Parts: sequence; structure tokens; C-alpha cells
Amino acid sequence: MWPYKEWPEEHFRSLLRQLAGAGHQLVLTRGPGDADRQRVAAMADAAPATQLVDAGVLGFGQLAGLLRGAALYIGPDTSVSHLAAACGTRVLVIFGPTNPQRWAPWPAGTQEVRFVRRAEMQQAGSVTLLQANLDCVPCGKAGCEDHRLSPTLCLPAIRPERVAAEALRLLSLDGRELPQQVGDVAAPRAVPAPQVVPPA
Repeated sequence: MWPYKEWPEEHFRSLLRQLAGAGHQLVLTRGPGDADRQRVAAMADAAPATQLVDAGVLGFGQLAGLLRGAALYIGPDTSVSHLAAACGTRVLVIFGPTNPQRWAPWPAGTQEVRFVRRAEMQQAGSVTLLQANLDCVPCGKAGCEDHRLSPTLCLPAIRPERVAAEALRLLSLDGRELPQQVGDVAAPRAVPAPQVVPPA
């Protein structure tokens, strides 16, 4: 909805190429607006047509049904990320200026979740949250210039190779339980990332 919460289009294209290259089926969701339609249309050649589906505009129930059947949802700080978490789907969420202690998606069935303010990666139940390693993250502002149309430096700093590596790790769990939280805190943890080489 706001530019300061958008992960760059070229990052999404790279992520799609990497996940398709690993053999995964990809489904893109969008809202009814022209901007969403154009963004999804711009992704059409990022992966083979047999692996990339534009789900079009879905009703709330349809979207929830799609999310429940997904092996993994990847998205930015948006309402659909919260819906995916509520549906019990594994969620990989990309956070920029927003404070995850207040606004991170809440994993389904979890009684108490306490994300920390800043960690490059933290996990609570089915939700894995990525942030940039910048001193200003999270600033809690509407982007770097603190207005609704502001650009932001922290979201482009989360590289698609990093997101792809974490997505492939989560997908490799193949139905196994995700690691539990440490106490009440979704403790930041270092995970050796698989090497993902972008296609030439």
C-alpha cells in the first residue's frame, strides 16, 4: 500500500528465478488495483509459465484457502502476511522500518510471542522474520523521509539471495516442525544458509 513497505520489484524477480530454478511452483497474489496488476504482470517472465501462476484477485476466503495449502508464504509487512500466519502457513516476512515487536505476524496457535526489536533473522512458531543489518532498523517511521511516499534503504538491503536461501531452508523442512522459541522470546539465531547462485 505504501512505497516505504515495498520490497523492490527486481528483488522479487530474482527471488522468483531462484525458487523456480530449485523446482518450486510459485503463485502470485495481488489486490484489485492497477498498480498491483502491473507489478504482478511485470513478474511474468521471471520464471517458466508452468511454474508461475497469477492467482488474480481473490476473495478473503479464497485467499485463506490458497494460503492454507501453501508450503510457504513470502511477503513484506502487509495484511496478507498476517493472514498467512493466522492460517498456520509457514511465513517468511520481510520487514523494513516497522517495529516487529508491535507489528510482526502472529503465528497460529501460539499463546505468547515476543519478537525482539532488531535481529537479522528471528523465528516464532511458523513465522520467520528478516530485517536488514542497518543501525536505523527499525526506525518506526514512514520510510527514510518519514512520509507515505518515502523511499526506504532498509528493504533493498535485504538481498534476494538471502531471502531465497532462507526460503529453501524452510521448504527443506518438508513438514517437520520448526524449531521452538527459546522461553517466551523468539530468539535471533544464526542458521547456515544454503548457497544460492543466481542464474546467469
